[in-house]
Amino acid sequence: MGLGPAMRVRVTTPPWAGQLGTIESIDGAYHIVRLDSSEHEDDVQELYLCEFEAVEEEEGDVGLVHKASQG
Repeated sequence: MGLGPAMRVRVTTPPWAGQLGTIESIDGAYHIVRLDSSEHEDDVQELYLCEFEAVEEEEGDVGLVHKASQG
């Protein structure tokens, strides 16, 4: 199971390691991710060759589902 748009992820590559976000789109080695820590609603990050852990939220808790790498 790969990563795709609208998936909830935790970034595992510095300097964003540990941050949660939602994948907006994927373009080759670039993941366009809206981080939860973004100060502006329309602020997205273009993360290049980063690794992610997919997460699933249930009743406010975040549980890891699987690890995935793109690159």
